[in-house]
Amino acid sequence: MTNANQKKNNLFVATDLYAVAFLKATGSHIVDIIRDSGGNSRRKVTVKFLFTIEAEQRILDFHNGEEIPAVRFAAAIDEIKSLIFNYGS
Repeated sequence: MTNANQKKNNLFVATDLYAVAFLKATGSHIVDIIRDSGGNSRRKVTVKFLFTIEAEQRILDFHNGEEIPAVRFAAAIDEIKSLIFNYGS
């Protein structure tokens, strides 16, 4: 799930919208958003979070199907999309 490089830099890198939204909705802090078009029609977006003990547990919770209120999750998705499309513009 994580690699030594992520832990060494105290960052967690995520590319999955739902994982990013879950982390955001549960209180993890975004450090950076990287947009890379890579020359194809699908843009890849990478989101970096501070890698804390709490964030590591939240990642495990997400992959284990932890439930959070739908309204909070939906709001986080909207916020992430807004950040992605407005970041650096």
